[in-house]
Amino acid sequence: QQKTPWEAVVSTQSTGVHGRLGRGCQPECRGTMNEPLELTCKVSGVEVTAENIKWISTVPDTDTATMKKVYSVSDDGLTLTINKFNAKRIGGYKCVVEKDGRTSEGVLKF
Repeated sequence: QQKTPWEAVVSTQSTGVHGRLGRGCQPECRGTMNEPLELTCKVSGVEVTAENIKWISTVPDTDTATMKKVYSVSDDGLTLTINKFNAKRIGGYKCVVEKDGRTSEGVLKF
């Protein structure tokens, strides 16, 4: 696998902490139960569009695009909103960025 000259990082606006490339931010990452929680994918080193970004929930391993009542994604693809954060949504989330045959992912665990 080729080394990627750019990277994806996922953060949550509510805490200001982030998980970078598999290193989660437990236990600091917390959302308010039954309130929306936004996760932001920051991509550095390359321009991307929504078509380049996929969000995966690791609780269980699911493409968030298939669960529109639970999750929503911004038009640019960089922000995933957990519409109602609750105990079922605690776990990990990945922002997977694919561009020009290369892939990078940011992971946030809480």
